[in-house]
Amino acid sequence: MRNWNRREFTRNVGMLTLFSPFIGMLEPSLAKAQTAGKAKYLLIITSNGTDPAIWQPQGGAGSLTLPMALDPLATIRNDVILLNQFDSKGTAGNHGAPGGISAANYSQTESLDFFVANDLRARGIVTQVPSLHLGGVKGQQGISFRNNGLQVPQFDVSEAFRTIFDGTAPAPAPTTPTTPDTPAPTGPSATSIRLLRRQSVLDAVRADISQLEKAFNGLEKEKLQLHIASIQELETRIGQQLQIEQGNTVTPQPGGGGTTTPQPTFIQPVACDRPGNLPTNSQPIENSKLHVQLATTAFACDITRVAHVEFGHHQSCPVNITGAQGDWHNDFMHASQNRTPLINTERFVSQAIVETVQRLKATPAPDGAGTLYDQTFILWAREMGDAVIHAGNNMPYVVTGGAGGYLTGRNSYLQGGGAFHLRLLLNAAEAMGATNTARFGDPNASGADRQAFDRIKA
Repeated sequence: MRNWNRREFTRNVGMLTLFSPFIGMLEPSLAKAQTAGKAKYLLIITSNGTDPAIWQPQGGAGSLTLPMALDPLATIRNDVILLNQFDSKGTAGNHGAPGGISAANYSQTESLDFFVANDLRARGIVTQVPSLHLGGVKGQQGISFRNNGLQVPQFDVSEAFRTIFDGTAPAPAPTTPTTPDTPAPTGPSATSIRLLRRQSVLDAVRADISQLEKAFNGLEKEKLQLHIASIQELETRIGQQLQIEQGNTVTPQPGGGGTTTPQPTFIQPVACDRPGNLPTNSQPIENSKLHVQLATTAFACDITRVAHVEFGHHQSCPVNITGAQGDWHNDFMHASQNRTPLINTERFVSQAIVETVQRLKATPAPDGAGTLYDQTFILWAREMGDAVIHAGNNMPYVVTGGAGGYLTGRNSYLQGGGAFHLRLLLNAAEAMGATNTARFGDPNASGADRQAFDRIKA
């Protein structure tokens, strides 16, 4: 067996780490930050399009009447707003359309989850995980969109757990008791040592990365370039954290002080209960319920501020629950006029929303200001509107969460009157503090279509 010298060992360990699908997150910094918007957390839940005939609430403000497909929401009726009659303007009317949560066609924008996560970072709010994209059907593209393509959500619960929680533990406390007679330790702190070690690993593999890039082409090269982008982001974060740790940062002066880039504020994760004993062989929609639990736990730990969890897949998703056995789209939507399986599948997702709201209400916010529910904007959206005829001119939504006081009009059903669904997506972005939304959604959208839907704004 070959013996490796220290440099070779460091390089190979670095290669294994850097080129695995998931990279352990770095140590958190010592700072906390509040977002500029009213809400601090954004949870997007998406599912297949539906049959508008089974998704038709009734009633105005304070008098919501739910159809059977949504009746589990009765438990939280005072927390929800139901909306439909929003038009995707041709961006979300068929299989694989990109516009469900981006309100744009290919090559024009990024989806709401990536847009909000990038906006937070542009404003200097840096969490250990920028955003999460979870659930769906194994190996299938979802509806999160960036880099001119639909993205594949993380399906495996164990891998998602590692992505979220690896590397978030704080540094161990010193074991040597200190007294007034004990001299203060000198030299680099434990955090600085860990950061410098990671920086040296990145330096050691740089040449190997260049050689790999030359050897690959096509899809393999694209995958490698995505990993390289992640590595570059890690390098930036290491440098920033070292500056903070060593006291070398410069705080911007009021009024800008000649700089247009906000000083990065690294969000310090807090202690929280991590879910345990999660099953790993669940059917896709059961799997997605577990992913919602992981996402909300990541919020409770302040590891991320944005998560998107997908239920099902627009082309095919096997379902085996009480009252619904078959394929969500092909069987429940197209092969039979019997809508009972579709109704029961919609009820399943509705119940997942209820359980999520109840969990958030029972979870303290990381900053101690109320509950996690109070600070979260929750949007249940669809990849298309009328999935029976593959149309995007009647997009249905459920909106809930405290959203930091951004929302009004709960326990009600509202119609969009054919408004561009971009407007409702802008509500979520606006609630999260985004002010520069000109680059989100269809670049040709009118000024009126770029106004958040004011009937749900407090």
